[in-house]
Amino acid sequence: MRRATGHLALGGAVGAVLVSCALLNAAVAVGAGFGVKMVLAGTCRVSTCSTSSSLGELFTQAAAHPNYGVTEFQVASQRVPGVLPGSEPEAPVKPIKRARIDLPVGLSINPEAVPHCSMSAFESVEVVPGRGIFAESLCGPEAVVGEDTATVVVEPVKGLYADVPLHGVVYNLQRPEGVPAEFGVAISLAPLGPAYVGAYAHTLLEGGVSWHTEAGISPSGDFHEYFEIDPIGAEPPLLESRLLFDGNIGHGGFLTLPSECSGGQTTKIEAESYEGERATSEFTTPIGLTGCSEVPFAPEVLLEPSTSQSDAVDAATVRVLLPQNGSPDAINSSALKQAEVKLPEGMSLNPAAAAGLASCSEAQFEQHGGGPVSCPVGSRIGEAVIETPTLPPGALSGGVYVGEPVPGASPASGREYRIFIAAESKRYGVSVRLEGQVHANEATGQLTTVVLENPQVPFHEFVVALNDLAHTPLANPLSCGAATTAGGFLPYSDQSAITSASSVFTVDFDGHACPSPLPFAIAQGAGTAPDTTGISTAFTLQLSRPEGDQYLSSLSTALPQGLVALIPTVPLCAEAQADADSCPAASAIGTAAVTVGSGPEPYLLSGTVYLTGPVSGISVKALPNAPPTAPYGLLVLIDAEKVGPYDYGLIGTRAAIDVAPYSGRVIVSSTLPTIEGGVPLRLRSIRIAIDRPGFLVNPTGCETRFTETSLTSTFGGEAHLSTPFQTTGCEGLPFTPRIQASSSAHHTRKLGASLRVTLSQPAQQSNIRSISVTLPGKLPSRESTLKQACLEATFAANPLDCPTASVVGSAEVSTPTLPGTLSGPAYVVSEGDRAFPNLDLVLQGDGVTVVLVGNTNISGGITHASFPTLPDVPVHSFQLMLPTGPKSILAGNGRFCRAPMYMPTLIVAQNGRRIASKTRIQISGCPIEVTARRLERAHILISTVVPAAGEITAAGRYLKAVHRQAGKAGRARIEVPLDHTGLRLLALHHLLRVTVRLRFVPRKARQHASEAVVHATFTALRR
Repeated sequence: MRRATGHLALGGAVGAVLVSCALLNAAVAVGAGFGVKMVLAGTCRVSTCSTSSSLGELFTQAAAHPNYGVTEFQVASQRVPGVLPGSEPEAPVKPIKRARIDLPVGLSINPEAVPHCSMSAFESVEVVPGRGIFAESLCGPEAVVGEDTATVVVEPVKGLYADVPLHGVVYNLQRPEGVPAEFGVAISLAPLGPAYVGAYAHTLLEGGVSWHTEAGISPSGDFHEYFEIDPIGAEPPLLESRLLFDGNIGHGGFLTLPSECSGGQTTKIEAESYEGERATSEFTTPIGLTGCSEVPFAPEVLLEPSTSQSDAVDAATVRVLLPQNGSPDAINSSALKQAEVKLPEGMSLNPAAAAGLASCSEAQFEQHGGGPVSCPVGSRIGEAVIETPTLPPGALSGGVYVGEPVPGASPASGREYRIFIAAESKRYGVSVRLEGQVHANEATGQLTTVVLENPQVPFHEFVVALNDLAHTPLANPLSCGAATTAGGFLPYSDQSAITSASSVFTVDFDGHACPSPLPFAIAQGAGTAPDTTGISTAFTLQLSRPEGDQYLSSLSTALPQGLVALIPTVPLCAEAQADADSCPAASAIGTAAVTVGSGPEPYLLSGTVYLTGPVSGISVKALPNAPPTAPYGLLVLIDAEKVGPYDYGLIGTRAAIDVAPYSGRVIVSSTLPTIEGGVPLRLRSIRIAIDRPGFLVNPTGCETRFTETSLTSTFGGEAHLSTPFQTTGCEGLPFTPRIQASSSAHHTRKLGASLRVTLSQPAQQSNIRSISVTLPGKLPSRESTLKQACLEATFAANPLDCPTASVVGSAEVSTPTLPGTLSGPAYVVSEGDRAFPNLDLVLQGDGVTVVLVGNTNISGGITHASFPTLPDVPVHSFQLMLPTGPKSILAGNGRFCRAPMYMPTLIVAQNGRRIASKTRIQISGCPIEVTARRLERAHILISTVVPAAGEITAAGRYLKAVHRQAGKAGRARIEVPLDHTGLRLLALHHLLRVTVRLRFVPRKARQHASEAVVHATFTALRR
């Protein structure tokens, strides 16, 4: 028995049959010019059609089952002497060894349409062992699919030849392992003589599919069916063969024409001689297929979710159904050229699927090759099944693989996200390999999968089912309700019109109706380590979103009061660097980690947190009337360069850092990314750790404070979280602030009096919680100025809108938390009828605004002032200046230089320590003052009070000049004697009036010199 050696194919063996009868020991003259000619190949309405038939005998209805399929070819021949006198029969120039016939694209043979005959029944009894000659086949008529007529050349007499036509029957045989279809041709040998009556030559035909470029026979690489016989016997040589298939027999029709009406149908043959020479030929029908407008096409698309749970991973199954008409006399459905399936809005790629995910290269998939699929195990994400009329149910199945991204392709192109579909049958030697381009909308994540250039073969169901794993690559919409899958299908019969189809499933909540609104129950964890008061620390914030909750969109986190950053210790990342996601390592202050995706095992991504300069365009919701630009910011840079087989680069998120003006709390706000590369992130957790040594410092108070976060969702939902926070060891912090006060001796009713208060404190101490002072009676508040107080509502909205008359002074603060100083005006702000006006300080610097609220109370003409709730922020120095002027808040009563002025002060630390003192107000500008004078003989004794250490000079007419050093401020006595002239005049007149001019020059240059005048009259006693 000679068995053809075919290739794996989809469908049955197709086309024509080549028959070889190796019966007689004949010799044919061999010459040059091996070749083959395709005489006729087409579909006909009558079995006798030929090249001379009218066009009306051709069967041209697209997608229909023709009455007959005819394939006829001849081997190149030459005239030889005939057995009969005067005859010149044809004989092949060279015997043909192998032949392959490639059928028109889209022509399909269905071996499942008719019953199969077993090989044992077909071969029955071999009557000439080893020569392929058998007794009549035992196959029944139900397995007959056609007939074959073959002409062979015999040499009954040495040197004389005859062409003998032989006739045979074609049976549909059971396919051996790895063969998609096999047909057996039993050719009767009776025409060869009485000795061959009841003898049959058997030939087996095996089919295949070509889906790759083959020089000479399939240069375009189109999907088409072919068959091959190898070898063909050389004795007697084959001259001509005509195969006639019954096209519309059986269930569903044995032959199905292509669905495309585009020109004539071309059949090709490649033949090979025993010497290795090859020859090709082809035949194109005179007219193409017709009636495409009558070809039905009614595809359906079904999406069957593995779960209807909102936001859950979904091992969904997508079915494309294309009904096939089972009637042999009917027009079948058009073959599918292009399929497009758009998943419901919100059903998107699941980032968690990246864990362990690999991709399959084109070389590993080998779409148009004959080798096995060698995709990595980690790239297989699902299963595929194709149900086709040409194979038994369930015979064609395989895997769905993640295709390797095309470098530089965008998510929307369909080339970054690809799937490779391999449906194969080892049993039947069939392989279908398709590429699905998955287009991801970069704004919404909605997925559209397109399979282009499907092979033009019939199928009635195409199933893609994702694996039901923790890392399933699809996740359901978060929104509940109807979820619509839409399909767009392009038939081969009309490639200008897409047919739409859709299906709907309902997204719910664990099998129940979804709550409205959806939950937004974010969990927060926050704290520092170590938690010791006032020392360098690290702060960690953790936010977690349960699956099914609304997606995070933005956040604003207020750190616990007193947890401050020492900004000058870190070089800021420049704006250009931050915009380019390329901050230097020196700007790093911490780490970040996020988990993304649905399912029990979200995918972990990590990165670095950098400190940047000002940030614009991020709303700081925790601050009313927040400025458009925050003074500082963060760049959170997440490394997503290798997420499974995909490269998303570095994902940068900017955050704004501002300071709450009244509490000094640090507030960090950010708009969170929700989609990257067309993949909705489905954020599950965020962890930020600010752990740069020496950057953060714990509060110095130990009472319970809170980390407070305001969140918004992509659905507009809001959540407000609060996590308690408390440090330890407050009592161990020292507290030694120093306060000083000064005023000027020069005050007037019109311009009032001045006051300057300064405060300083060493580092690493408990910060100040409150300070209160009582001004001396000589410094009362001016009622006229208090009446100019700014309205409370105006100040709250914007202090800059307060009238200038309400500005009574200024203040300046130096803090290690900022590189510069904070300074700004002091306002008198009305409290309405509730209390006396406040003295509020608005301090600005480095983009930060801080408001210190000072309360005042006036009782019995005495002003009590306090700042009861100062921020828990370290301060190097503080200075408050209340100058003289038309808007001075203080008046002056009496002389300031006669007696010391004290300001009782109470300073309370954040850790509760208290320092009470009587702060002496240093008076500047006091002159030297004469408190008494006394005449003794020829001397004047003058008692003075000097404001500081310095030199006193006394001089005048008739007086000796005297210089006296005062070592400190206070009382000083100087004795000024008369000079010789004064003594003489006093003796002569017994009466002398003199004026003493006193001048005081302070030792320190910044203090002012002053003068005083003393008048005296000396009287001499008469003898």
